[in-house]
Amino acid sequence: MLKTEFQNLLEDINQSIDVILFTRKGEKIFEPEFGCGIWELLDRGIEQVPVLIASVYDALNKWEKRIRVDKVKINSFEPNTGQVSIEIYYTMRNNNERGIYRGNLS
Repeated sequence: MLKTEFQNLLEDINQSIDVILFTRKGEKIFEPEFGCGIWELLDRGIEQVPVLIASVYDALNKWEKRIRVDKVKINSFEPNTGQVSIEIYYTMRNNNERGIYRGNLS
């Protein structure tokens, strides 16, 4: 795979991850299960971090079939403001190349 093709694929996957993470379940009328359940957890205490991580794994494994999620890392979690800094390490299923998604949810 050419470098630009690989970079385009990484960008496409990361955009897809953005869409999945930033969509609340029930937001899409014709696909009410689409999205991620993290939005119900962001204003709760730090003890919700394992549930938040599991929610990210579940959503990405269900909706982004091009990747296998290797690790979800929460860099910071501020329940008072609902801010989460997240890193998602993944492997592409078709070529075993690795990618990283970095984002801030709030």
